[in-house]
Amino acid sequence: MSTGIIEEVGRVRSAERGTLVVESSAIIGDAALGDSIAVNGVDLTIAEMDGGSMTFNCMPETYRRSNLGELAAGDPVNLERSATPTTRLSGHIVRGVVEATGKLMSLTPEEDAVLARKALRDAAAQTGAFRIVGAEEMLRDGADPEAWFGLEATLGYQFGVAASGPLLHAAAPRAGAGYFPHHVVMAPGFVAFGAGVRPGVRIPRMREIDVGPTVAALLGLSLEDAAAEKGKLPDGRPLVGALDFVERVPAGR
Repeated sequence: MSTGIIEEVGRVRSAERGTLVVESSAIIGDAALGDSIAVNGVDLTIAEMDGGSMTFNCMPETYRRSNLGELAAGDPVNLERSATPTTRLSGHIVRGVVEATGKLMSLTPEEDAVLARKALRDAAAQTGAFRIVGAEEMLRDGADPEAWFGLEATLGYQFGVAASGPLLHAAAPRAGAGYFPHHVVMAPGFVAFGAGVRPGVRIPRMREIDVGPTVAALLGLSLEDAAAEKGKLPDGRPLVGALDFVERVPAGR
């Protein structure tokens, strides 16, 4: 058993099939033959040791279920001694028995995102022009699942596209942008003319998320049927008062 807290970063002296020799300067001090050592999270038993290294015997199953078979001389490895019943647990109780090896699909450095969020958080507090939107809230609104955070403008402000210049400056009013779809100011302009559209109808207010369902209804389609296949309902609704269902758009147009 171990805690998952790395005590030392050792270095591979040699890695032959079935044998792994790891150099250590810290945890080897009170280690003994037969002790369990977590090497890159894999629980191994010390078979031999000298003043500066530990030798472990690795079974074929260990190589199949871990990355130890990919190690070569000079590679760094994470080391941790086994926990005892009286050990202060700073992490978690870890068995050290690897069940499978996963594949890293992508790696995104977090330093830039952390620094950017801190700078933007300070700017938001100073100006009140926008707020930081956390990843969890963004996911609920269907945003990119890989996004770290988002920005939403405060009512009366809008985001520009200039890469330089003052953080805030006066601008002429334009269409609402920079808000989440459910925000009250996200009311798009919508003009329709032709078959299936009732003439002379004025829509007092239309949400951005109502455009898709309205156009789908005009074409005789149902977004609810398509969304139900994915286990959810569309966010918007069709504005049926603006449509003439007697005169539908011909199929294929």
